[in-house]
Amino acid sequence: CALACRELLQMEQFIKHVEIKGLTGPTNPGTATWAFVVLTTIGAEYHHAAGYIGENVTNHAAEQRAFIEALRYIELKGWKGLVIKTGLVTLIQQLSRPRSVADNQSPFLAEARYLLKQTGCSVEWQAESRNNYATDYARKLYYKARRGELVPSPIVMLKSVEEHYSSDEDEPGQQLQLPLFG
Repeated sequence: CALACRELLQMEQFIKHVEIKGLTGPTNPGTATWAFVVLTTIGAEYHHAAGYIGENVTNHAAEQRAFIEALRYIELKGWKGLVIKTGLVTLIQQLSRPRSVADNQSPFLAEARYLLKQTGCSVEWQAESRNNYATDYARKLYYKARRGELVPSPIVMLKSVEEHYSSDEDEPGQQLQLPLFG
């Protein structure tokens, strides 16, 4: 393990970006899975995670789950300034719009904005055809879920959104600066 652990630590300095994928089928809403993959500058996979959300879930909600799980992992690792790539333009638009009072009703937006601020990450669009790593993991779980081999994993919030993901600095109307296309 010592050699493998040392190699992983050395790889960390070459982390390039994270790809995310939310997948639903056979219709939208439908059976939903998510995945994220951390890639290095040479295209090697550093880490991946994936999960099955459940039935009657939209593709957008599945992509949100992948995004939050990736950000949680990035924060856990203590990494700063990574790029998270998604093929869902509406996710980027949702994160880029000015903050409003209604956002307080969205646990996703509150946690996403908090974690983006903590990690200094940015979000970029990437064509679905180039998002092969995360799509492959999400698709493998999707087929297992359709065969009934998986149990859904719930989204866990530790405490209320207001306690964990609000700050005096984040006023309604404040806009989070994210590039729409990378």
